[in-house]
Amino acid sequence: CIVAHNCISSCVSIAAAVLLLLISAPAAAAGPPPMTIGMPGCNTTCGNVSVPYPFGMGPKSCYWPGFKLTCNNNGSKPPRLLLGEGSGGVFEVVDISLKNSTMRIVNHGLRPINMSDGSGQWIIGEAETVGPGGVAYLLNPGSNEFILTGCNVQATLLGNGSLASGCASFCPEFGDGISATQIYERGNSKACSNIGCCQSTIQTASASYGVELKQLNYSSVYSNFGSPVNVLIAEVGWFDVDHNLEVVMNLDPGAKKNLSREADQLRVPVILGWALAHNTAVYNTGHSRCPHDAARSICKSTNSNCSVGNTIEEIRGYSCHCQEGYEGNPYLTGGCQDIKECNQKEKHFCFGVCEELSGSFRCRCPNGTHGNYTKPGACIIDSVDTIRGNHNLGLVISLSVASGPFILRLVLGALLITHGFKQHKAKALRQKFFSQNRGQLLKQLVSHRADITKRMLISLEELEKATNNFHQARKLGGGGHGTVYKGIMLDLHVVAIKKSNIVVRREIDEFINEVAILS
Repeated sequence: CIVAHNCISSCVSIAAAVLLLLISAPAAAAGPPPMTIGMPGCNTTCGNVSVPYPFGMGPKSCYWPGFKLTCNNNGSKPPRLLLGEGSGGVFEVVDISLKNSTMRIVNHGLRPINMSDGSGQWIIGEAETVGPGGVAYLLNPGSNEFILTGCNVQATLLGNGSLASGCASFCPEFGDGISATQIYERGNSKACSNIGCCQSTIQTASASYGVELKQLNYSSVYSNFGSPVNVLIAEVGWFDVDHNLEVVMNLDPGAKKNLSREADQLRVPVILGWALAHNTAVYNTGHSRCPHDAARSICKSTNSNCSVGNTIEEIRGYSCHCQEGYEGNPYLTGGCQDIKECNQKEKHFCFGVCEELSGSFRCRCPNGTHGNYTKPGACIIDSVDTIRGNHNLGLVISLSVASGPFILRLVLGALLITHGFKQHKAKALRQKFFSQNRGQLLKQLVSHRADITKRMLISLEELEKATNNFHQARKLGGGGHGTVYKGIMLDLHVVAIKKSNIVVRREIDEFINEVAILS
């Protein structure tokens, strides 16, 4: 019976496992749902650029006020994503970062700053005002630099009415007929040292800048080298690339390049910072936390945090970020999704096997190896003795696990059989004593009164409870065949209970007759 039961359980377990696999297979094949980056029904790509909300194109429902972009399909392959309405067509958006609250835009050509009469202006263009004293995005000073090329010129960058940056470029005289290329080669070959060009950090964030250019006249300086005067704002590191530097400074040692054509096609990148304004929120630079109503209105994902603005103090707004362990778009409902910890941790210190646990992860060396899993190649293959020991241990554990249910059933079966045997033996012994003590005679004597018969056949346990285990305080008197006790039954009836003093076979019949007569 036990063997048959085990077979049935095994079949049921196998069937359940197969069913579980069949149910799980479609879910595993489907994989996690793709992350959404934009509002429902809105286009989130333009050419090769992804457009996450709060940025958007098309209807107003697709973007946050001030974050409208335009996808220009007119003759450009791939299409170009333009800042704002795109009517000016000056800046093209090439990357948007939700994590850093930044946006990379590029200007085509070397004339983003139109200079006339020694002055000019650099402006983002169509930057919409979206809050008290704030705009949607500004130039990020720490990510950009001010660049000047030319001979004996000084440029000053003005932002918000104050000095934002500035530098001067000189071309010293080395002799007649010397070229601008030779001047540059005699300077620092990888960075400007105020020889033919200069670079300077920008101190102030703004949506527009004024530029003032001044010619420096020195009698001891030869300034006619043909090096063009250019004033640029560009991402830090862009000007240090040899090709970009050659085109901007018109340097062509081999005289084989069409630099004027390359200058028109040059893409000058700039990094902007952005943040979202909230009309009912009072922006306070002294606090790093968002007001509750601003956080609830801007950061839609439950797994996101709100912080005050950008690293740029002039952007008076708020930004959202997914909590640790989540990634996605915090500006959308359900936009921050749980990520696999192993995918993140393996890149840092786990060079073994990473296992997902509830809310965390565990890293270890692969099976059959041991060592330091935090270093590449540090998990060493186990020796033969170690493998044999692990194999024997695994075999013992496997056998123990496999035989455990069978042994448990054997033990339970043995206990049940023993308990049943004891009950049967006790029942047989009670029947023996009942017959031996003239139980059948008592039944016959009181059989003419059925109600009395039910009350007369009472167990010893109930009589002991009724007399408090035949306590002396319950003793009422005695007779020739026994002692009489006062008893209180379970139904609270008060009765007299007579217990025989001795159990002798010849006394039993007389005792039974007396009980019958009294009844």
